[in-house]
Amino acid sequence: MKKITLSLLGFLLISSSFAHNNVRLNVEFDNVSVMDDNYKPGSQTVIFDQDQGDLNDFKMTPNPANSRFQLIVPKGLTNVKLEVFDVLGNKIMTKALSKLSSTIDVSKWNDGVYLVKISSDNGNHIKRFIKQ
Repeated sequence: MKKITLSLLGFLLISSSFAHNNVRLNVEFDNVSVMDDNYKPGSQTVIFDQDQGDLNDFKMTPNPANSRFQLIVPKGLTNVKLEVFDVLGNKIMTKALSKLSSTIDVSKWNDGVYLVKISSDNGNHIKRFIKQ
């Protein structure tokens, strides 16, 4: 859960920014007044609930690997599926993921670069994996 405090800078513009995973979001609100519960100028804290996982946060470790890697997906994702493609676009693996952490055996894969796609109800994300 992220908290952001917006403070009164005047009645013309409120600007706030925050960063998460190397992504910065700048937000500007024009012609806004910030009031407390008694309608007096002050500051308010806004809470962003991040219980739903962010697909960008899935991890593969170690990478590169020669026998297996650990796939870790963020909590809060539903209907998570793993697909692995070789560089020619051939699907070499599909697996439904029911746990936050899974061990993927790559010992029989040819050495090279693979695309690992994680899909969920929140969308999908692809990362590169190297088999040595």
